[in-house]
Amino acid sequence: MPVTALARNSHTPTAAILTSAASTQSHSAVAQPVGRLHLGRRVDNRPESLATWLVTTSQSSIAVAVADHFDVAHARAVAAADGEIEVMTRTPTMRIVVNAEAITANMRRWGQGRLVHHCDGTVFLSPPTAAGSHCGCPPSMTDRKALAKAGRGPHPSVTVDFRLAQLPGLGVFRFQSASWKLAESLPTVRAALDATGGEALCELAIQRVDVPVGGGSHLAYRMPVLTVLGPWG
Repeated sequence: MPVTALARNSHTPTAAILTSAASTQSHSAVAQPVGRLHLGRRVDNRPESLATWLVTTSQSSIAVAVADHFDVAHARAVAAADGEIEVMTRTPTMRIVVNAEAITANMRRWGQGRLVHHCDGTVFLSPPTAAGSHCGCPPSMTDRKALAKAGRGPHPSVTVDFRLAQLPGLGVFRFQSASWKLAESLPTVRAALDATGGEALCELAIQRVDVPVGGGSHLAYRMPVLTVLGPWG
C-alpha cells in the first residue's frame, strides 16, 4: 500500500490535507502521549538520521496543529498498522516544557527479541524475581559504554515527556533516546530542573558531531541535547 505524500506547499490548506489523509485511520481513543519526537527513522528498512525534528502522531488534530505552527517540510499519512501521521519540521531545535519527574532513565539490553537486562545502573528493575538485586554494571558511564560496545552490557534508555512550549495545550509528547551523551548529561539537567522549583522551559536540539577518523576524513553523527533555559511561565 503506497504512502500518501502531503506536500506542505500544496494549494490545499494543511488542515484539509491532513484531515483527509487521516480519514481512513482509526478514531479510537489514543492514550498519552499525544505524539512523539524523533531524530531518526527507518526508510526501506534502513536507519536514517535526521537533521530536523520529526513529529509523529495518530491524531489528525495534533498533526494539523503542529504543521500549521511550525515550519514544515512535509506532512504525510503513513500506510501502517498504527495509522501514524508524520510531520517533518525544518527546525533542529524545539522549545519544550519539562519537570524533573517527566524524565526517566534506565539501562536495557535486548537479545533475541526480548529484554534480557533491565537495571538503573546499580540494581535490576525487572524481572520481579531479580528486582532490587545488584545488576553488576560498573559505576562509570565510560566502563558501561565499553561493555555495551562489546555486546556484554546494556545501553541507556532515556524518556522525556514534555509539552511543546509554543503549543502547551496540545498535551504531552514523548521523546526516547539511547544516546550515551544524553544519559551522561541527566544529572546536570535534573539539578537545573530542581533549581526552577517546578516546570521549566527547555530546549531540545539535534546537534551534529564530527569525529576525525584519520586521513582527513570525518565520521558524522547526530545526538540530542537537552538544555534547561529557566522557569516556565
